[in-house]
Amino acid sequence: MIDLQSRKSKIYEFLEYPGSSNAKLFRLFIIFLIIVSTSIVIIEIFFPDVFKDNYRLLTYIDKAIPAIFVIEILIRFLTSPTIKTYAQNPFNWIDIIAVLPSIIGANDLVALRTLRLLRIFKLTSELS
Repeated sequence: MIDLQSRKSKIYEFLEYPGSSNAKLFRLFIIFLIIVSTSIVIIEIFFPDVFKDNYRLLTYIDKAIPAIFVIEILIRFLTSPTIKTYAQNPFNWIDIIAVLPSIIGANDLVALRTLRLLRIFKLTSELS
C-alpha cells in the first residue's frame, strides 16, 4: 500500500523546495503563467484596442490561468504539513488574494483582477 503521508510530504517538498529538474520546470511553468496573467491585465488596462482585437483568445487564457493557480493553491494546502505551516507563509496569502476575484466570479472587474499583480511579489521571491 502506498504511504499517503510519505507521498504528501514528497509533493510538498517538490512544490516548496525545488531541487529536481522536474520541480524547477514546474516552478518555471508557474512563473510563466504569472507573467502571462499579469500581461493580460496590463494589456486590458493600457492597450484596450489590442485587448478588444484579441478578446476571445485573451479571455480564454485569462480564465484558464486562474484555474491552474487554484489547483496549485489547493495542492499546496492539502500537502502542507499543517494548516499553520501553510497559513504562516505570506506567499500563500498573496496567491489566495490574487486568485480570489476568479474564485468569487469577479473576473469582469478589472480593479479586482489587478490583485493578480500581487503574484509579482511571489515571482520576485522565486527568482532570488
